Amino acid sequence: MEIDEIIRKIESKLESKIILFTGAGFSLDCQDVAGNKLPSGNQLAEEIWSLIESLIRQPYDGSALRETFGLAQRKKPKELQQFLQNRFSINHHTIPDYYKRYIEFPWTKAYTLNIDDIFDKLQIKFSPKIRVKTISATTLNESSASYINLPVYHLHGKLDDKIEDLIFSTDDYATHQGLGHPYYKIMASELNESMFIFIGSELDEEILWKHIVLRDLKTRNNRELRPESFLITPSLKEAKKQLLRERNITHIAMTAKEFSEKILSKIESKYNQIIYQKINQLTEIKKNINIPLVQDLIAKREDLTKRRHILLGFKPIWKDILDNKTIERDPEIALYNLIIKDIQEPLLEKEPAKIYLLTGTAGDGKSTSLMRLAVKLSKEGVIVGYLDPDSTFFWKHLKNTVEATDKLEVLIIDDVHVYKENFILYINEILELNKLSAILISCRSNRVDTIFRNKNQLNTKVLEYKTQRLADNEINNLLDLLEKEDMLGFLKAKPTSERFQIIKSKNQLDRQLIVTLIEATSGKDFKKYIKDEFSDLSDLNKLIYGQIAVANKFGAKLSSSEISIALDNSTLEFLNSVSEMVQRGLLIKSSGDFFTLRHRTIAYNVYERIVEEGNVHKYFENICRMSAVITYDKSLSKNKRLRNLVKICLGHDILISVTNKSLEKVNEFYDNLKEFFRNDHHYWLQRAAVEIEIGDLAFAQSHISNAIALSPDDPLVIITMHHIELKQELHQPFSIESKEKFSMAITQVKNLIESKSDIGPKPYHIIGFQTLSWVQRKSTTKDEKRELLYAIKSTVEDGVRIYPDDTMLKDLANDIQRTLLMLTTNEK
Repeated sequence: MEIDEIIRKIESKLESKIILFTGAGFSLDCQDVAGNKLPSGNQLAEEIWSLIESLIRQPYDGSALRETFGLAQRKKPKELQQFLQNRFSINHHTIPDYYKRYIEFPWTKAYTLNIDDIFDKLQIKFSPKIRVKTISATTLNESSASYINLPVYHLHGKLDDKIEDLIFSTDDYATHQGLGHPYYKIMASELNESMFIFIGSELDEEILWKHIVLRDLKTRNNRELRPESFLITPSLKEAKKQLLRERNITHIAMTAKEFSEKILSKIESKYNQIIYQKINQLTEIKKNINIPLVQDLIAKREDLTKRRHILLGFKPIWKDILDNKTIERDPEIALYNLIIKDIQEPLLEKEPAKIYLLTGTAGDGKSTSLMRLAVKLSKEGVIVGYLDPDSTFFWKHLKNTVEATDKLEVLIIDDVHVYKENFILYINEILELNKLSAILISCRSNRVDTIFRNKNQLNTKVLEYKTQRLADNEINNLLDLLEKEDMLGFLKAKPTSERFQIIKSKNQLDRQLIVTLIEATSGKDFKKYIKDEFSDLSDLNKLIYGQIAVANKFGAKLSSSEISIALDNSTLEFLNSVSEMVQRGLLIKSSGDFFTLRHRTIAYNVYERIVEEGNVHKYFENICRMSAVITYDKSLSKNKRLRNLVKICLGHDILISVTNKSLEKVNEFYDNLKEFFRNDHHYWLQRAAVEIEIGDLAFAQSHISNAIALSPDDPLVIITMHHIELKQELHQPFSIESKEKFSMAITQVKNLIESKSDIGPKPYHIIGFQTLSWVQRKSTTKDEKRELLYAIKSTVEDGVRIYPDDTMLKDLANDIQRTLLMLTTNEK
């Protein structure tokens, strides 16, 4: 390949992702602190042999480095550690100048097979604008990432690691392959998305080659979707060249020095400009971040290359609104008139803006209505800010961002449930600015009670508008639109009056507009249509689609790397499967390269099918394992998205439900994840809760002891400990001592509720259910029963007030009230 062509290809990736990978050959032009060139291969084996020669009583016989290192590791570990410190500590004064380009190039990250400290010493010598952060991959310590740091991952350990944490010997390789080596899994997924520059390695290393092979050979049936990578080494056998070329890795016959001088030097000015932009970008973002304005959002070019149509159930985009591919709904008209009135009649001093709340079920057109309103207001000259769950945004700085956005009049927020308990806090901060004329938000009906749990603390009025079933005029408008767009489908053969009745009857049965549209135009039951669509996918497509659906069901998105690691599949077939489903419109690729199904309602139905098939716990396990792997690299997970998803997947309630109370399946799930989560108190807490519900209290006690050891002050751990105590006393023969222990545990749970502001509904459940159980099984007199129930009645009612959407808690309060009435009635 010509040098100009190599330069062109690298230049084209400068602003995306280029990853550096170095082997032993990368450091060969450097010297150690004593002025000697760094050793490699046989030379290193011979020098290590000298440490043990007196014990072996035989001169070096050409033994391989792995075996020689392993022998010295066992025979003379301290001497070996000191030797490595001396031979692999680089004298930065002796580093050739051509290395400067390697430390200044805007790599996304770097991997190295070397234990030497060259990257630390390059930083000392050249003081690059982007600082180096070296990380040992073998100690499995969590690493923090920074926007202005270059993370360098030492895959075989760092010089300052303990000798047993380095990978040199045969035993070391076997051990770390057995552990799965998280960073190699991450790297394998990145090979599908990023250009790699391999320098100083022929890619012969056993663990590395194992993950290179995972990319598999290109076949006629698979398009080449992997970015081209380059292997920089002076020579390479032809067979190896061909094998690598099949995996889209091209050999360049150069040394590290030649590559720096012939390639990197030619793009030095351009990459320095990129570095400058990278350093200043975060500062500029923080300084100038604004709420996305509708006028700017509709001016952006949206990706229209994928097959999609909003009338087939796809999420709306701004072009759909501008091209009139939606119909105006009656609630929109009412909201528009109210907001215009708010703008025309300025608020009195200190009068806060009103909040207009649009509620409804998933798939009933809330997002479309908000977008239509946003466009309509914007066309009237109103400055409208628009936020949705896909917005790239610093949510914690919402107040400062609203304040910084020039002339903002109306703020629209779609799906406010993502804020959870922080919503009222954020909105009150915005209201204090007294800047907005109106705030328009949408929320799913089943989340309203949760979001507005503390609505008495909200410093303004909330006016709720509900999405309605289609009015007659809206049905006629929808039919006109379907005909105009040639989307009538099944309805096309029907007369106009029958079309009207079909739409109306479908909508009367289900308020979800997406369901009405698909059923009316396909002539099929929506749920069956979606579930069959999933079941008919090929095996790999079904796994990918199902994994994304499970994440979407709980409000999360997954990146290509995350899906790849979750399914342990980094092959070219995987990339082609994802691409194929995007092209067919089954998957949507959103900003930040995250994937979702085309609508949340579809994800719900696919999730239901997976539950019906009895496999959803396996998808949960994939998510948990994937998250455990990638959290070692914080640059792949910069927010709470995965942490929240894992918390759901580890939850005992959902696992018990989806496995039909199969203790065997639930324990298999937890056992498969133990190596990843043994130091996570939440993991042991959930295991204890499972044993309380469907297992054995002895195991529950063992698991909660592990949780206490890891997090003794966690309120949920303490509550669960008391829950076990209560259950144990229920199984004991009645005695005064047992009753006192039971009452004491109830009192301690009550005290925890009073001392903690928000620890969820669980303690209320425990107090209510366990007291009812005691009354039904242990209490001997009606007076005693009444006394116990009256003591916890107000507590449970407080729980209902605080968690109004918790149906189990409502049922519990009713059971307590009913039991008290029965006791009183029977007495009369």
